[in-house]
Amino acid sequence: EIFGIAQDDSKRASRVKIFESEISERKEEDPKLAMTRVKIDRFSGGAVDGALFREKPIYGGELILEILVEKDKNELVSPNDNSNTETAVACLLLVLRDLYNGLLAVGGETAVGRGIFNLGDQDFFTKVTLDNQVINEGLFQKYMQQLARRLEEKEKEKNEQKLDAKPLCNRK
Repeated sequence: EIFGIAQDDSKRASRVKIFESEISERKEEDPKLAMTRVKIDRFSGGAVDGALFREKPIYGGELILEILVEKDKNELVSPNDNSNTETAVACLLLVLRDLYNGLLAVGGETAVGRGIFNLGDQDFFTKVTLDNQVINEGLFQKYMQQLARRLEEKEKEKNEQKLDAKPLCNRK
């Protein structure tokens, strides 16, 4: 439900907003490689006639990724309970860590190796801020513990529902 819902009469927009970012601060020494490739026919696996591409993808540079997580309605009613938002932030931190480590690709042409982010030798914890506070390992662990508690609660609820379930028919 954090990314919205559209089932039957229930419709709600996502609580996560990811703003557009522009790659900036490219250095002159960043490579400007022209790549030539050919489109592959999905059925035959061969080259498509007349489908030769020559591109200059961007390498290097920096960007600032701004993500907004809106509070859950329940948290607005009882401000001391912000577990839903903290759980959402914890999940997004895991995604960002994978993105920064080059494990996720973003955008088009990911099949040919585009859209991969890599911090190189930079530490993940020095680059991510939350409410203008740098995420250090301690704060990251706090969010991971919150996520673990939330997952345990959900598993417990799921098991209790199984115990309460009545058999559909009695077999003899």
